[in-house]
Amino acid sequence: MKHSICHYGIIQVRTEPSEKSELCTQILFGETYQVISQQGRWLNIRVDHDNYEGWIDAKLDWNDNEQEVDKWASAKKWIVPWPSVKVVCKGEPHSTLLSAGSEIWINGNELASFTIGKCEYHLDCDYLLHGTPNIESVALSLFGTPYLWGGRSFYGIDCSGFTQIVFKIIGKKIPRDASQQIQLGRELAPDETPQLGDLAFFNSPNGNITHVGLCLGDRRIIHASGNVHIDWLDTKGIYSDHHNAYTHMLTTIKRIL
Repeated sequence: MKHSICHYGIIQVRTEPSEKSELCTQILFGETYQVISQQGRWLNIRVDHDNYEGWIDAKLDWNDNEQEVDKWASAKKWIVPWPSVKVVCKGEPHSTLLSAGSEIWINGNELASFTIGKCEYHLDCDYLLHGTPNIESVALSLFGTPYLWGGRSFYGIDCSGFTQIVFKIIGKKIPRDASQQIQLGRELAPDETPQLGDLAFFNSPNGNITHVGLCLGDRRIIHASGNVHIDWLDTKGIYSDHHNAYTHMLTTIKRIL
């Protein structure tokens, strides 16, 4: 099974081998994936980070050396902690914007340089010197990001993509979808107060888990719905001052950290 590294800021992953098919997730720069099969110009892939499967355009797949890919996949990497970071590939006239959650293995000769295959990249400033931010600052840095079904980047993000990326940056790996994330952690008792880092889950009228948000404490929740923003959370659900109504009905709150 072929192993590859994402060389682009984002690779769109679709549910079926077609441009018209629904976006189900995104692969970020530096994340690795396995090619399961090929159908015409489409590759069926599995993302290593969360075992999510889907289809990508074959022209976005680079022919990296398999040994180099394996080294990259197993290396301890720096996870981009801010909404966007700029890198420049030596010899290229333009830079690439990397979204929060992208992965970099600093394997070059300088503090802020790294290579993937024949490409030598350089961070355009001393990003690495700032360390890893806390979960609240990571979540707030994505404030205002527009909602995009299947999105995992600052260009557009969905509710579970938002929580997954926030946790990834602080070093905690969680699954891709809200229906999977709800299986993690400990359920809070009715009299327990939600704290920073807890995940709140919400159901549709038919009972399916369709939404997740990150508790900030003090009855606040940050979540991706329309865009990434903060609302109020109580035992009934999410209350929006903007809509002057409840927008999501609470199912449970889980303590992940």
